[in-house]
Amino acid sequence: MEEIGRDLASVMLAEIRAAKQQGRNATFIVPVARWINSDPRRDNQRTKLDCRDVCLINRMNILTDDDQWIDSRHPLSFKGFWMRSL
Repeated sequence: MEEIGRDLASVMLAEIRAAKQQGRNATFIVPVARWINSDPRRDNQRTKLDCRDVCLINRMNILTDDDQWIDSRHPLSFKGFWMRSL
C-alpha cells in the first residue's frame, strides 16, 4: 500500500510540473485513505514545489445516523484529515 501512495504522489508531482509549464493549474480529486501516509509538508520540502495553484477536490464527508456531518476530529472525517495533514 505504501508503494501505491508513492506512485500516486509521483504522478501528481509530474502533473503539477506539467501544468506549470503549460501555464495552467493542476486539479485533482483526492482520496483520503490510511495507505496514503506520507507527510506532504516533508515531501514538498524535498521538491521545493510551489503548490499555491493546485486545486484538491475531496469527496463529501460522512454523515452520522441523524444526517449531521461527522465531527472533524473523527478519524473518518475528510475535512479533519486535511486540516491535520496540511
